[in-house]
Amino acid sequence: MKLSLEEVGLVDYMPLAFGLVLAGVGTICVLLDPAYSLAALALVLLGLALYRWTPPEDRRVALWVLGLSLAFRLVLLVALHLVKKGQGYHGFLSGDEGLYFMRALEFSEYLRGHRDVPFSLRHGVNAYTYFSGVVIALTRPSLFLLKVLNLCVGLAATFGFYRWARSEFGRRAGLLVLSLIAFYPSLQYWSITGLKEPHMIFILMVGLWIAYRLCGDGRFWALWAVAAGGVVAILGTYNPYLSAVLAFAVAFGWLLGRHPKQVALASASTLAGGAWLYWTNGPVAAMVREFLVKRVIYYQLGVVKSDLAGYSLYFHDSFRNVFPYHVGPNKIYWFGWVGSWLKGLGYFLFSPFPWAIKSMGQLVAYPQILLWYGLFPFVLYGAWILLKVRRQQVLPLIVYVISLPSILALTSGNIGEAFRHRDWIIPFCLMFAVVGVFHFLREPELLARLRDYS
Repeated sequence: MKLSLEEVGLVDYMPLAFGLVLAGVGTICVLLDPAYSLAALALVLLGLALYRWTPPEDRRVALWVLGLSLAFRLVLLVALHLVKKGQGYHGFLSGDEGLYFMRALEFSEYLRGHRDVPFSLRHGVNAYTYFSGVVIALTRPSLFLLKVLNLCVGLAATFGFYRWARSEFGRRAGLLVLSLIAFYPSLQYWSITGLKEPHMIFILMVGLWIAYRLCGDGRFWALWAVAAGGVVAILGTYNPYLSAVLAFAVAFGWLLGRHPKQVALASASTLAGGAWLYWTNGPVAAMVREFLVKRVIYYQLGVVKSDLAGYSLYFHDSFRNVFPYHVGPNKIYWFGWVGSWLKGLGYFLFSPFPWAIKSMGQLVAYPQILLWYGLFPFVLYGAWILLKVRRQQVLPLIVYVISLPSILALTSGNIGEAFRHRDWIIPFCLMFAVVGVFHFLREPELLARLRDYS
């Protein structure tokens, strides 16, 4: 006679046992190192929180998925950290990671009263730098600790997407979203780095969930609007440009859902007026062209030069009056902008291309790219289904997922940057993909949830 884990009660006790083991390890670490003790405490609290907020009927699957993802990330974190440290890179996986850590060290010294430290508002200083500096000031300089804390934030974001999808699309959809995000390779990688990506993805998840509730709750819309504004402000301390995109998505999505005809008319009039001003030869057109050249074209060229996998968008005949650099902006043909935007959008959404692998990093990403290519049609299908049945609620998500690639397509210039920035929309796209897959398969629970809103 075979007994399942649920029948013998092991599922209920496994998270508790896991927490006790980690607590024991944490107690030992307290005696050895404050940084490792805080890392152990963070893992214990994460495990207990995940157990507490996982619905009982999902614990058998959800906790195993989360536990395996946590174990894999920890092993990968330790392995990469030790390899890089052995190579003399102090555990840094990238230049940005080293930059953030150095700025955090400066800020921690500043907090300890060393006012002669050259801490200033320079490149690499943001809310994540301040957070890291506070952690270092309370413990000691430990890149490993910061990575463990990022791991916890990354898994917390994964759990948030799971609960969101479960509440809206059903139990099975929620578990599939959990599995996809928990084991999506690049999302796993960012969560074990000393970069700000896990924090920003978590904040984006909270912000767009609030926007989803804002557009669907007519009674407490003012409260949700204030909360959304607070999240936008917090995100602005990490990345002001991404914060502006989030603010636009929330505001435009909310207005478009309530006043579609008026917003469409206002948008068309704004675009027509902007195009007219651009094509006239007045001072406004000159200012716009100068802005586009200096802030878009030159920035994109700088990004191209910063990486061996760079790709140029503006070296063709449509921009012959712009280059070389010392020549001022003149006429830029409209089809030049459209062609460059389409090329940039293709790179942003689909690079590295399987037929043009040029480095070991791109080769490692090959399986993920194939998975993304397979899911992308279902992303579009799922978004279309949700627009049909929950148009008002889902509009901020749609606007965000469309506007971010549309903007970054003009400025991204290397495959690594495009790959990294694409993960700012990937979790939301994976939710759309699950809706598309389950609707295509006619999954009963999802269809019942969608009928409730139709």
